[in-house]
Amino acid sequence: MAATTRLSLFIALGALLLTGGASAEKRCDLKPGAFIYAIGSSTLGSPLGELLDKSLKKRGFQFRKWAKASSGLARPDYFDWPPKVPEIIREWKPDAWIVNLGTNDFQAIFVNKRKWIKPEDDEAGWKAEYARRVDEVLELTAGKDKQKLVIWVGPSPFPDAKAKWLSQIINGVIKSRIKAFGGNVFYIDSTDPLIDKAGEVIRQYRGADGKMKPVFRRDNIHMTVEAVRDLMAEPAGDILLGCAKGE
Repeated sequence: MAATTRLSLFIALGALLLTGGASAEKRCDLKPGAFIYAIGSSTLGSPLGELLDKSLKKRGFQFRKWAKASSGLARPDYFDWPPKVPEIIREWKPDAWIVNLGTNDFQAIFVNKRKWIKPEDDEAGWKAEYARRVDEVLELTAGKDKQKLVIWVGPSPFPDAKAKWLSQIINGVIKSRIKAFGGNVFYIDSTDPLIDKAGEVIRQYRGADGKMKPVFRRDNIHMTVEAVRDLMAEPAGDILLGCAKGE
C-alpha cells in the first residue's frame, strides 16, 4: 500500500526532478515551436517516442527521435551514442534534448576488446566508468556553456534480482552526475518510485484517475503504455511546456 501511495504522489507531482547544483542559475526558457531531439533505445522507439511525438506536437513543439534498440552506454562496441550527438547537432540543431538511456546497461561495461568491467567483480570501477560516460553525454548535449535544456528520462527497474540491484546503481549514478553537472538538466526518476521500502519492484500503481494499473506488460520487463505515459512522457512534456512559458 505504501508503494502505491508513494507512486501516486509521484504522478501527482509530475516527476522527481533534479536540476544542477543548488547554486546553479537555472535558465529554463524555450521559444515557441522549439525543436526537441530525443535519443534512446527501444522504449523511446515505442511507446515513449510515439507518446512524446503526439504530446509535444500538440503543445506546439517540433520533435524528432533516434531510437536504437538495445543501445545504451555500456556497450559502445554495439552502438556508441556520444559520437552521434555532434552529428545530430550539425544536421538538426536542436533547441533541447530528451535522453532516455540506461535501461539496457544492466551488464558489464565494454572498455576495449581485452577489457570489460563487471559490476559484480568491480562495482566501484563500474560506477566510475559509467559516470564518465554519463558526463560525456551531458557535456555534448548541454553544450560548452551548459545552457542547452536537457531532460534525462531515467531507466525503469527490472524485477529480477541482478537487474534490480544494478538498476538502482545506474539510477544513482545518473542522478549524482546530473546534480554535479549543473546547467539546465532535469532528471525524471523512473526507478525509485517503482521500488518499495522492502526493495522490491512494485507491479501496480495508482494512476491519476485513481485506478490501479499494471506497471509492466506480461513479459515483466517492458512497461505498459499507460505507465510510460504517466511516469515518462507526461512529466517530460510538462517540463518543456513550463520552460516554453518561462517558468
